[in-house]
Amino acid sequence: MFFHKADRAFTRTHRDRVQDICRERGWTFQPRPIDTLKSPWGRPVPVIAQDVALGIYPRAHRHRVGTLILGRDPRVQLHPNTAEALKMKKLVPLRRYLAYKSFWSRLPFSDATNDSWVGSFEGWCGTADCEGEHDPRCLPFHVFDGDGRNLQVPTRRVEFDRQYGTGALRVDDRSASWKMEPAIFHGVDELHISGRKLRPGCHWDITADRYRISTPAGVWLIDGHVNIYPDAHVRGNRPSVKKLV
Repeated sequence: MFFHKADRAFTRTHRDRVQDICRERGWTFQPRPIDTLKSPWGRPVPVIAQDVALGIYPRAHRHRVGTLILGRDPRVQLHPNTAEALKMKKLVPLRRYLAYKSFWSRLPFSDATNDSWVGSFEGWCGTADCEGEHDPRCLPFHVFDGDGRNLQVPTRRVEFDRQYGTGALRVDDRSASWKMEPAIFHGVDELHISGRKLRPGCHWDITADRYRISTPAGVWLIDGHVNIYPDAHVRGNRPSVKKLV
Protein backbone atom coordinates (compact mmCIF):
# COMPACT_ATOMS: atom_id res chain seq x y z
CA MET A 1 0.00 0.00 0.00
CA PHE A 2 1.58 3.27 -1.16
CA PHE A 3 0.85 6.62 0.43
CA HIS A 4 2.56 10.00 0.23
CA LYS A 5 4.70 11.00 3.20
CA ALA A 6 2.95 14.36 3.37
CA ASP A 7 -0.36 12.51 3.87
CA ARG A 8 0.93 10.16 6.58
CA ALA A 9 -1.35 11.46 9.34
CA PHE A 10 -4.39 11.88 7.09
CA THR A 11 -4.14 8.34 5.68
CA ARG A 12 -3.56 6.57 8.99
CA THR A 13 -7.19 5.43 9.15
CA HIS A 14 -6.96 4.04 5.61
CA ARG A 15 -3.80 2.09 6.42
CA ASP A 16 -5.22 0.70 9.65
CA ARG A 17 -8.33 -0.46 7.81
CA VAL A 18 -6.35 -2.26 5.11
CA GLN A 19 -4.04 -3.80 7.71
CA ASP A 20 -7.04 -5.23 9.58
CA ILE A 21 -8.46 -6.71 6.37
CA CYS A 22 -5.12 -8.31 5.51
CA ARG A 23 -4.67 -9.72 9.00
CA GLU A 24 -8.14 -11.30 8.91
CA ARG A 25 -7.31 -13.07 5.63
CA GLY A 26 -3.73 -14.02 6.36
CA TRP A 27 -2.30 -11.63 3.78
CA THR A 28 1.00 -9.83 4.29
CA PHE A 29 0.49 -6.08 4.61
CA GLN A 30 3.32 -3.71 3.69
CA PRO A 31 2.69 0.06 3.84
CA ARG A 32 5.22 2.04 1.81
CA PRO A 33 5.64 5.84 1.97
CA ILE A 34 6.28 7.81 -1.22
CA ASP A 35 8.92 10.54 -1.35
CA THR A 36 8.41 13.70 -3.37
CA LEU A 37 11.58 14.85 -5.10
CA LYS A 38 12.33 18.08 -6.91
CA SER A 39 13.12 17.50 -10.56
CA PRO A 40 15.70 19.48 -12.57
CA TRP A 41 12.81 21.04 -14.49
CA GLY A 42 11.26 22.34 -11.28
CA ARG A 43 8.27 20.04 -10.85
CA PRO A 44 7.80 17.76 -7.83
CA VAL A 45 7.99 14.06 -8.68
CA PRO A 46 6.57 11.34 -6.41
CA VAL A 47 9.05 8.43 -6.37
CA ILE A 48 8.98 5.13 -4.50
CA ALA A 49 12.04 4.10 -2.54
CA GLN A 50 14.71 2.31 -4.54
CA ASP A 51 14.76 -0.79 -2.35
CA VAL A 52 10.98 -1.09 -2.76
CA ALA A 53 11.25 -0.84 -6.56
CA LEU A 54 13.98 -3.49 -6.51
CA GLY A 55 11.88 -5.85 -4.39
CA ILE A 56 8.34 -5.53 -5.68
CA TYR A 57 8.95 -6.51 -9.32
CA PRO A 58 10.59 -9.91 -8.69
CA ARG A 59 8.14 -10.53 -5.82
CA ALA A 60 5.21 -10.08 -8.21
CA HIS A 61 6.61 -13.01 -10.25
CA ARG A 62 6.69 -15.31 -7.21
CA HIS A 63 3.59 -14.33 -5.21
CA ARG A 64 0.17 -12.83 -5.83
CA VAL A 65 0.76 -9.14 -5.13
CA GLY A 66 -1.92 -6.48 -4.76
CA THR A 67 -0.86 -2.85 -5.12
CA LEU A 68 -3.01 -0.19 -3.46
CA ILE A 69 -2.45 3.53 -4.06
CA LEU A 70 -3.56 6.58 -2.11
CA GLY A 71 -3.04 9.80 -4.04
CA ARG A 72 -0.99 10.43 -7.17
CA ASP A 73 0.56 7.51 -9.02
CA PRO A 74 4.24 7.41 -7.98
CA ARG A 75 7.18 6.84 -10.31
CA VAL A 76 9.88 4.19 -10.38
CA GLN A 77 13.40 5.35 -11.22
CA LEU A 78 14.95 3.18 -13.92
CA HIS A 79 18.47 3.99 -12.82
CA PRO A 80 20.18 3.14 -9.51
CA ASN A 81 21.22 6.76 -8.98
CA THR A 82 18.32 9.06 -8.11
CA ALA A 83 19.99 12.24 -9.40
CA GLU A 84 20.80 10.56 -12.72
CA ALA A 85 17.31 9.10 -13.00
CA LEU A 86 15.78 12.57 -12.58
CA LYS A 87 18.28 14.24 -14.89
CA MET A 88 17.81 11.64 -17.65
CA LYS A 89 14.04 11.33 -17.02
CA LYS A 90 14.45 7.61 -16.42
CA LEU A 91 11.12 7.43 -14.61
CA VAL A 92 8.11 5.24 -15.25
CA PRO A 93 4.71 5.22 -13.50
CA LEU A 94 4.49 2.42 -10.95
CA ARG A 95 1.29 1.18 -12.57
CA ARG A 96 3.06 0.73 -15.91
CA TYR A 97 6.08 -0.84 -14.20
CA LEU A 98 3.84 -3.52 -12.64
CA ALA A 99 1.46 -3.90 -15.59
CA TYR A 100 0.10 -7.47 -15.94
CA LYS A 101 2.19 -8.64 -12.99
CA SER A 102 0.23 -7.21 -10.05
CA PHE A 103 -3.34 -6.40 -9.05
CA TRP A 104 -3.89 -2.64 -8.89
CA SER A 105 -6.43 -0.41 -7.15
CA ARG A 106 -6.60 3.28 -6.26
CA LEU A 107 -8.32 3.89 -2.93
CA PRO A 108 -10.55 6.94 -2.39
CA PHE A 109 -9.32 9.54 0.05
CA SER A 110 -12.90 10.39 0.94
CA ASP A 111 -13.90 6.96 2.29
CA ALA A 112 -11.52 4.93 4.43
CA THR A 113 -14.17 2.18 4.74
CA ASN A 114 -14.38 1.54 0.98
CA ASP A 115 -13.43 -2.12 0.71
CA SER A 116 -14.47 -2.73 -2.90
CA TRP A 117 -10.89 -3.70 -3.77
CA VAL A 118 -11.05 -6.79 -1.53
CA GLY A 119 -13.42 -8.83 -3.69
CA SER A 120 -11.63 -7.72 -6.84
CA PHE A 121 -8.28 -8.82 -5.45
CA GLU A 122 -9.67 -12.16 -4.29
CA GLY A 123 -11.15 -12.71 -7.74
CA TRP A 124 -7.84 -11.83 -9.42
CA CYS A 125 -6.00 -14.25 -7.13
CA GLY A 126 -8.38 -16.99 -8.18
CA THR A 127 -7.70 -16.64 -11.92
CA ALA A 128 -4.72 -17.02 -14.24
CA ASP A 129 -4.69 -13.89 -16.39
CA CYS A 130 -2.01 -15.06 -18.83
CA GLU A 131 -2.12 -17.54 -21.71
CA GLY A 132 1.40 -18.90 -21.31
CA GLU A 133 5.03 -18.13 -22.10
CA HIS A 134 4.28 -16.66 -25.53
CA ASP A 135 1.75 -14.19 -24.10
CA PRO A 136 3.28 -10.68 -24.51
CA ARG A 137 2.20 -9.87 -20.96
CA CYS A 138 5.15 -11.98 -19.79
CA LEU A 139 7.59 -9.35 -21.09
CA PRO A 140 9.28 -6.90 -18.69
CA PHE A 141 8.11 -3.71 -20.37
CA HIS A 142 10.62 -1.44 -18.67
CA VAL A 143 13.25 -3.46 -20.58
CA PHE A 144 11.51 -4.52 -23.81
CA ASP A 145 11.20 -1.38 -25.95
CA GLY A 146 7.68 -1.56 -27.36
CA ASP A 147 4.08 -0.48 -26.90
CA GLY A 148 2.71 -2.78 -24.23
CA ARG A 149 -0.47 -0.85 -23.46
CA ASN A 150 -3.89 -2.51 -23.13
CA LEU A 151 -2.65 -6.06 -23.61
CA GLN A 152 -5.46 -7.31 -21.38
CA VAL A 153 -7.57 -6.92 -24.55
CA PRO A 154 -7.19 -9.99 -26.83
CA THR A 155 -7.25 -7.95 -30.06
CA ARG A 156 -4.39 -5.79 -28.75
CA ARG A 157 -2.31 -8.91 -28.16
CA VAL A 158 -2.95 -9.93 -31.77
CA GLU A 159 -1.84 -6.46 -32.92
CA PHE A 160 1.24 -6.66 -30.70
CA ASP A 161 2.25 -9.99 -32.23
CA ARG A 162 1.69 -8.58 -35.70
CA GLN A 163 3.93 -5.59 -34.95
CA TYR A 164 6.72 -7.24 -32.93
CA GLY A 165 6.50 -10.93 -33.82
CA THR A 166 5.11 -13.93 -31.98
CA GLY A 167 6.30 -15.20 -28.62
CA ALA A 168 8.96 -17.41 -30.22
CA LEU A 169 10.77 -14.46 -31.81
CA ARG A 170 10.11 -10.77 -31.33
CA VAL A 171 12.03 -7.69 -32.45
CA ASP A 172 11.52 -4.57 -30.35
CA ASP A 173 11.59 -0.90 -31.37
CA ARG A 174 15.37 -0.75 -30.98
CA SER A 175 15.87 -3.77 -33.25
CA ALA A 176 16.85 -6.13 -30.44
CA SER A 177 15.92 -9.76 -31.10
CA TRP A 178 14.01 -11.51 -28.26
CA LYS A 179 14.02 -15.24 -28.91
CA MET A 180 12.38 -17.83 -26.67
CA GLU A 181 13.54 -21.44 -26.93
CA PRO A 182 11.96 -23.66 -24.25
CA ALA A 183 14.30 -26.54 -25.15
CA ILE A 184 17.23 -24.58 -23.71
CA PHE A 185 15.58 -22.99 -20.67
CA HIS A 186 18.03 -23.09 -17.77
CA GLY A 187 17.48 -22.19 -14.16
CA VAL A 188 15.35 -23.49 -11.30
CA ASP A 189 13.04 -20.54 -10.59
CA GLU A 190 9.39 -21.11 -11.51
CA LEU A 191 8.11 -17.61 -12.14
CA HIS A 192 4.48 -16.82 -12.80
CA ILE A 193 2.54 -14.09 -14.56
CA SER A 194 -0.75 -13.27 -12.83
CA GLY A 195 -1.16 -16.84 -11.62
CA ARG A 196 0.09 -18.66 -14.73
CA LYS A 197 3.14 -20.69 -13.78
CA LEU A 198 5.95 -20.63 -16.33
CA ARG A 199 8.39 -23.45 -16.91
CA PRO A 200 11.58 -23.37 -14.77
CA GLY A 201 14.23 -21.14 -16.28
CA CYS A 202 11.87 -19.40 -18.71
CA HIS A 203 13.78 -16.57 -20.41
CA TRP A 204 14.50 -14.82 -23.70
CA ASP A 205 17.79 -14.94 -25.57
CA ILE A 206 18.45 -11.33 -26.52
CA THR A 207 20.72 -10.47 -29.42
CA ALA A 208 21.52 -6.80 -29.92
CA ASP A 209 24.22 -4.28 -30.82
CA ARG A 210 25.03 -1.42 -28.41
CA TYR A 211 21.74 -2.03 -26.60
CA ARG A 212 21.42 -0.27 -23.25
CA ILE A 213 19.13 -1.59 -20.51
CA SER A 214 18.30 0.61 -17.55
CA THR A 215 16.46 -0.77 -14.49
CA PRO A 216 16.32 -0.01 -10.76
CA ALA A 217 19.01 -2.69 -10.34
CA GLY A 218 21.55 -1.26 -12.78
CA VAL A 219 22.47 -0.18 -16.28
CA TRP A 220 23.84 -2.70 -18.78
CA LEU A 221 25.31 -2.39 -22.23
CA ILE A 222 24.59 -5.39 -24.45
CA ASP A 223 26.69 -6.00 -27.50
CA GLY A 224 26.00 -9.57 -28.49
CA HIS A 225 23.94 -12.10 -26.54
CA VAL A 226 22.34 -12.07 -23.07
CA ASN A 227 19.50 -13.81 -21.21
CA ILE A 228 16.63 -11.77 -19.77
CA TYR A 229 13.98 -13.32 -17.54
CA PRO A 230 10.34 -12.23 -17.05
CA ASP A 231 11.29 -10.63 -13.71
CA ALA A 232 13.89 -8.50 -15.60
CA HIS A 233 16.88 -10.44 -14.26
CA VAL A 234 19.83 -10.00 -16.64
CA ARG A 235 22.21 -12.93 -17.09
CA GLY A 236 25.25 -12.81 -19.32
CA ASN A 237 29.01 -12.60 -19.50
CA ARG A 238 31.58 -10.25 -20.95
CA PRO A 239 32.16 -9.20 -23.65
CA SER A 240 28.49 -9.59 -24.63
CA VAL A 241 27.20 -7.67 -21.62
CA LYS A 242 28.82 -5.05 -19.42
CA LYS A 243 27.26 -3.59 -16.31
CA LEU A 244 27.86 0.17 -16.39
CA VAL A 245 26.25 1.17 -13.06
